[in-house]
Formats: sequence, structure tokens, C-alpha cells
Amino acid sequence: MKKIVIKKKPKVMNKTITKKTPKKKVKRFYRIDEFELNDGDILVYRTNFSGKFWTMSCWISEEQRMFVKSLRTKDKDTASELAKKRYLEVQTLVISGQSVFDKSLGELCQMYLDDQKERIRIGHQEVGRGSTGITKGRWSAKQTQIKKHLLGFMDANTKLSTIKSEHFKRKYTQYRRKKNPDVEDITLINERTEINAVFKIALKKRLIQHHQLQWASVACALLLVVLYFGEPNKTQMGPGLEDIDLLASADVLELYEELEFYAWLAEENLDAG
Repeated sequence: MKKIVIKKKPKVMNKTITKKTPKKKVKRFYRIDEFELNDGDILVYRTNFSGKFWTMSCWISEEQRMFVKSLRTKDKDTASELAKKRYLEVQTLVISGQSVFDKSLGELCQMYLDDQKERIRIGHQEVGRGSTGITKGRWSAKQTQIKKHLLGFMDANTKLSTIKSEHFKRKYTQYRRKKNPDVEDITLINERTEINAVFKIALKKRLIQHHQLQWASVACALLLVVLYFGEPNKTQMGPGLEDIDLLASADVLELYEELEFYAWLAEENLDAG
């Protein structure tokens, strides 16, 4: 009698086969045509990306950055004239001390906070009121006012050239009271003063124009009132403050130092008008 042999099927392991995704080839950037102007100060070129359209570039040593501008023309002679014109505009900004590249509000705020951090007092004057500098506690308050409130009110990526005086007219107070109905007037005064100090840095570094800060001239008049009549009484402050764009701080001594700047700004605004 023959034995029946049952053959067992070999076990097949379930293997997950993963397909390799091909790497995307990054298109390399290169110039297909170029020429120089002003003894090499200006480079005018076309690339594999721009096609027949010309672009110009020049090095801004004061800011350690390359200025690049599309000339939006296919004609070589027109591109040459436009490149010289743009270069002249850039050099005018450099000579006048203005920034060629538009900075953001976030960059300005960080610039201001870095500057204020260097003012922190050390040693025996580390706390309390001193002749110069600020305490660590005041530094922390400044960070809160700038990072939480100013950058909460206006996006950090906002370009400085787009900021107009009407952006702060009443709107900041409304924004703060909406977030915190119980916020005190004196707190808003301090915040507005801090915001003004931020834009003072921008104005001195010529990152913005004085016509963007026409509301700051109001502070000049207010400071004169404070100097003459004394510090305002907190209990007498009311809803009328919402109609004032920038006010004097409770820290009057620090604001006295700013009076010369505000007076100058007011004169600049009058001259511009």
C-alpha cells in the first residue's frame, strides 16, 4: 500500500516592497549673458530663469548685502539706462544715510530690545532708580510691552515702509481694551511711550521717514504740559486718553531726555508741511 505524501507549501514571508521615490533634480541657476557698468560697480545680466529679461545687481558695502533688481525689459540698451538709474537711486539712499533694504517691524523691535539690554545697570545700582541705565525689572517690562503688545497689535513681518501714522490713531487703545477691558490708563501711557521709543530708533537710523510719525509731535506738546504742570494724576485720567495717540510716561525723568527729540520731530513736521 502506497503512502500518500502531502507536500506542505513553503511559508512565504510578507515583505513590504517600498518604491524608491526619485530625487527631484534642482534646476541650477546660471547666467546666460552679462555686462558691467560704472567700472564694474553694476552687473547687468540674464539668467536661465529670467530668460530674455535683464536684471541688475550691485554690492551695498554699508549693509553688507547685494542689491538685486529686475529691470523688466528685453532690450539691452534700455536695461543699461535703467540699471544706471536704479544705481543712482540706491547711492542717493546710501549717501543720505537711509537704509536701502526695507526692514520689518520685528527686526526693528529686536534692534531696540538689543539696544535696551545694554542699558541694564550692574553693581550697586542694579535695582532702584539710578542716574543712568535701567533695571532688569524694567528690561523685562520693556520686552512684554514690545513682544506681547506691539507685535500683538501689528504683525512682526510688517515692512516699515508700509506703516502710516493712522495705524496707531486710537486703534492701539481699542485693541488693548478689547483684549483686557480692565487695563489701566497709566499702563497704556507706558506702552505708548515704549512704542514711540521703538520708532525713535527707526527714525534716527533713517529706516522710516518723519511723515510716518506725525502723531509723535503730539507727545512734544504733552511733555511740555507735564514739565510745566507736573506729572498727571492717575485718578483724573479718563476716557479722553483714547483720543491721544502718544502720551507721557509715568517715568518722567526718562521722558525728559526725549523732549529734545520730540521738539526736533515737531519742527521737521512743520517744515514738511
